[in-house]
Amino acid sequence: MLFQILGPLRMADDRGEVVLGGLNRRAVLGYLLLYPNQVVSTSRLLTALWGNGRPASARKILHNSVSGLRKALSAAAEDRSQPAVSLVTREPGYQLTVDEQQIDLWQFKSLVQRARTVQADNCVDEASTLLREALALWRGPALADLAEAGFQWPELAAAENTRLDALEDFFAAELARGRHESVLTELQELTSAEPMRERLLGQFMLALHRCGRQAEALSMYEKAEATLEQTFGIEPGRELKELYRSIRANDPLLLTGRPGVAEAIAQTTSGAAVAEAPVEPESSGQIVAERRRVSVLQVRVDPSTDCCVDPEHLDDALANVDDLIRPQAERFGGVVTVRLGSHWLIVFGAPRSHHDDARRAVLCALAIRSTIKEVFGETADRLRMVVATGLVLARFRPENDSPPSITGATVDACHSLLPFVHNNEIWVTDETRAASENTVAYERAQISSVAWAAVGVRPPPQSWPVPMIGHQRARDTLLSVVDRFLRQRTPEVVSVHGDPGMGKSRLIAEVERLVASRTAGHQRVPVVHLPVVLDDAALADALCKCCEITGDDLPETANRKLHEFVKRTALTAVEAVWMISALQPLLHRTSPSGPVTRRADRMAAWWRMLERIATVRCIVLVVDDVEFADHRVLDFVGRITRSSSEASVLVVADARPAAVVRRPQWAETQRHATPVTLLPLPDSDMEVLLDHLFDAHGLIPKRIDPTQPDGGGLAWLSRALVVACHGNPAFAHDYVALIQQAVNSDPNGATPMEADGVLPPVMERMTAERVDRLPIATRSVLQDAAVAGPVVWGDAVAAAGRWAKDEVKPHLNELVRHGFLVRSAVDACSGDTRYEFRFPPDRHVVYSQLSLALRAAKRTNVIAWIDALPDCRMAELLADYRKEEERITAMAGCSMGDLVGREEPATNGDVPRDARRGQADAAVRYYVALTEMPAWFRARLRWVAGELKVLRSGRSTVSAAVQNMRD
Repeated sequence: MLFQILGPLRMADDRGEVVLGGLNRRAVLGYLLLYPNQVVSTSRLLTALWGNGRPASARKILHNSVSGLRKALSAAAEDRSQPAVSLVTREPGYQLTVDEQQIDLWQFKSLVQRARTVQADNCVDEASTLLREALALWRGPALADLAEAGFQWPELAAAENTRLDALEDFFAAELARGRHESVLTELQELTSAEPMRERLLGQFMLALHRCGRQAEALSMYEKAEATLEQTFGIEPGRELKELYRSIRANDPLLLTGRPGVAEAIAQTTSGAAVAEAPVEPESSGQIVAERRRVSVLQVRVDPSTDCCVDPEHLDDALANVDDLIRPQAERFGGVVTVRLGSHWLIVFGAPRSHHDDARRAVLCALAIRSTIKEVFGETADRLRMVVATGLVLARFRPENDSPPSITGATVDACHSLLPFVHNNEIWVTDETRAASENTVAYERAQISSVAWAAVGVRPPPQSWPVPMIGHQRARDTLLSVVDRFLRQRTPEVVSVHGDPGMGKSRLIAEVERLVASRTAGHQRVPVVHLPVVLDDAALADALCKCCEITGDDLPETANRKLHEFVKRTALTAVEAVWMISALQPLLHRTSPSGPVTRRADRMAAWWRMLERIATVRCIVLVVDDVEFADHRVLDFVGRITRSSSEASVLVVADARPAAVVRRPQWAETQRHATPVTLLPLPDSDMEVLLDHLFDAHGLIPKRIDPTQPDGGGLAWLSRALVVACHGNPAFAHDYVALIQQAVNSDPNGATPMEADGVLPPVMERMTAERVDRLPIATRSVLQDAAVAGPVVWGDAVAAAGRWAKDEVKPHLNELVRHGFLVRSAVDACSGDTRYEFRFPPDRHVVYSQLSLALRAAKRTNVIAWIDALPDCRMAELLADYRKEEERITAMAGCSMGDLVGREEPATNGDVPRDARRGQADAAVRYYVALTEMPAWFRARLRWVAGELKVLRSGRSTVSAAVQNMRD
């Protein structure tokens, strides 16, 4: 007997179709077939048949339907050649006992599972055949006749999703076979019907690209990105973004049928992974030692002298402080590694890295200082803190959350500086300041040549060294929201999304300029920034903004402006007196006539003032970072922007993904919520940005000779940086800063390029953050791949980490899916797969994290693997290395001959023993030269610095010559 539910319900035996009877009987059978061999309760069946509007005789109708089905099944059961099917009563309902292979839905699922298994082994031809057979079972929507009659069961939608998943698997197999033209029409139709399925969209974009329709592929992405923004307030997934960037860059790997980044998208299902999932090893408690660039915050709190006599009283006092410090450390992503007496050591960057660990550490210190002052008063405890950033050796257990232990000069720097820190001050080292000065304001500490003192969160700059380039659509969206807000005076929320470095802060700064330009000649609209740490300095800055108090105002003038402003906004005279007495100390200009106000009173009056402003006039609130924002800021914004609020407030928030976790109700309760997403800049905008940066740093513009086609001078440098920056403005700023340091360095002394960090700091930290999000075993395989070199063979990776070949394969597939690796070739002799790092800087970051001892041990394993290669593979490996040398030579303008040697052993035919030994030696020399952080890159930067020095010294001469030519 066969039950068909993939289309109109049909039951048939060898004699033909079995008549089932009325609609209720068919509905009962259809629902039970969705749960074969399971007890379905009577209440569930009644709900499935009638929902909440069931008739009084519903149970009797259900009983009659079951009886009719039993008769039909009994009549069909006379054919003894078919497995028995029975409908039995089992408390609390009924069970249909049937072989699942008699139901076409389960036949479909079985075929799809077999196809996914063989597809994971790259048997795409067999997978395509099985999927085609599975999809042929569908005769229309599941239980189409019942759906047409009005039955809307969620199980039917789930069945349709399984069909779409199988279709995506089929398209993936066809694309891997190079049959993009044959599936293009079907992909277009299905994408139009299901526009929200990103995997399907990625397959359609890939097919269009391979058919030579690159512009259409890019247009499809941009339309989908705009739809997601406007409808759900989200941006496309990382895999789809990577495919978009690859198509825009005309990546040649996309034109092949081999699985690469694009196929990694095609191999990712919404419900289950097609590829074999890597198996994580059982926790062994093994301690991992890695070289990490971390930020260390050391805190010392000396309680008041009243507590210092008895150790139990002291312990109680420090326990109360500990209850304040640990939540702040967790808030900013730090780990308290040690608490010893009145000292705390908090680490940012191990075991999990973040792209802004230094910034997090300093903000955490500011938050601790503000919280302790708020809870214990201004002088209750003596607080001293130091933040240092640098390279350490971190030991930790990856499988649990135990605190890491760290060793290095960074920790010693904290210990040595702490005794000199003044009470309630936060000192930081030069590297920490350089990594966080965009967020935190500093002044020279007492030991001016060694440390800096953190003053507070830096107010937004009034001017920028270069204009804002690109992101025109985001700026237009922001402009339309500002116009609508000023016109309608209703609550508006703009959330700005984007990867780190894309310019979120720069875009948010545009709000103040837009508001000022739209209100010129009218009542001024205050723009108040709500920083991550709400200390008195932040409150005073916002108060001055609202009251229009400037730095040039005398104390009497500032006091008068405060009084006038509060009287205009307060509801009653009593409220005005209370607000003035509480807020006046924030000005740091006059003393209140009454007793000194508590900080809690100042905070309460400050919130009341913002709320009153929003009821009588327009106000703009800028939330600098929702992920770390004070909970009082989030509560206030949520309250003032809810749908029932009549406040005239525009909230602009720098919203990272974690913001959705902290305040998921924002998108549901706001009357107007507009997401703005910043995508990577196109190459043309990056070229313009680099031109501005070159000028801002006093470097030579890329076009200095109009008589040469490429502009002469360093035109090649601009082109190379456009490729290297991947559309991220922060990368461009950091690259130009590195070059500027090289230009200003002493030619006879150390230069920035001599250190390990020759990559832009933001790029390096973002890569480390991505690596730490990988599963433990997959991250270990990535480290082995980094040791294997820029040319990564699967067998070499297995040798580096002493893995079994079958163990490595699923992890390598996972790294392809995450965008770290791409497949590039398969060896004809051994069947081994060759991989490449999609972005070479990723390999450097991963390699540099390995301890020197582990790095040496893994390299020894790879060298042993090279020595044992057969002749055919040795020749192929040498050819790969030489191609890499040619690429480096072309890019760096210098030869690797001094590092590798000039032997030219035979590379084909019958290889004598001595010649083969020469090949192995040459391969090892190439491997060693290519694996270490390249001296060729440092040599190239030195050359760039020298050329820029020469060009800059002769800039006026060149400019005059160019002007003469024009005249």
